Amino acid sequence: PPPPFFLLKKPYTPLAQYETLFDWYTSSVAGGGGGGGGGGGSDPPSGARAFVRYAWKPIAYIVAHALLSLEGYAAAALCLRWEAVMLAWIAMIFACNILYAFDFYRASADPAYRPGNKLVAGLRDSAISWAVMLPLWYCCEQGHL
Repeated sequence: PPPPFFLLKKPYTPLAQYETLFDWYTSSVAGGGGGGGGGGGSDPPSGARAFVRYAWKPIAYIVAHALLSLEGYAAAALCLRWEAVMLAWIAMIFACNILYAFDFYRASADPAYRPGNKLVAGLRDSAISWAVMLPLWYCCEQGHL
């Protein structure tokens, strides 16, 4: 099944005892610490109201991910013309992936480690990436590089 359906059904599967990347992200935003290092799960939501309280997280996560993916399309459009812009964007993505992997695995190894709200961190890192890439793109367009 597509990922949204998996995320909605996860609490009812044997995987409920394991923390997924989705659990790690949403728990930092919607409460619950987001520390990693353990199961993702509590008991599955029982009853319609409990399920709705749970279900908004995967649905909001998928919708936000889809909207923020548009940023990648915009970056790809700017990168298409200038190699320097493309290399800068790739470097920013690589650096963020290393940082997030470190946070995830450190939180998995040390339950006391709390990297903070990952949505805020992701938006901050995105803004930094654009602050590097847009001036670089402009310089390339003007023939300065």
